[in-house]
Amino acid sequence: ALAYEKIDTVFLLTDGAPFTPRDPKKSEPETILKMVKKANKKGSGRKAVIHALLFAQGIRGEGAAQGGGEKAIKFMKELAKANDGTCREVDDDAVTEKPKKKK
Repeated sequence: ALAYEKIDTVFLLTDGAPFTPRDPKKSEPETILKMVKKANKKGSGRKAVIHALLFAQGIRGEGAAQGGGEKAIKFMKELAKANDGTCREVDDDAVTEKPKKKK
């Protein structure tokens, strides 16, 4: 998305786990942050804002997916902050809660 000059905002819906199966070296949070910083520098001076909705359930603790857990949450918060965006965690209740019936 950052390759398109007219893009000014990016929304990521993610579990936060930085993982690229084709190139594990590119899965390191520090590497991704550097790549995004470079891609998000435009000659026009525009910088796209990056927001993240982090679906963190299932990535915390011992059973976390590859690159998951607190490291993934920290990474997504850093990515959003470095790009003038916000990162919000969406918890299980927000995803599974049924709408309340109107009276």
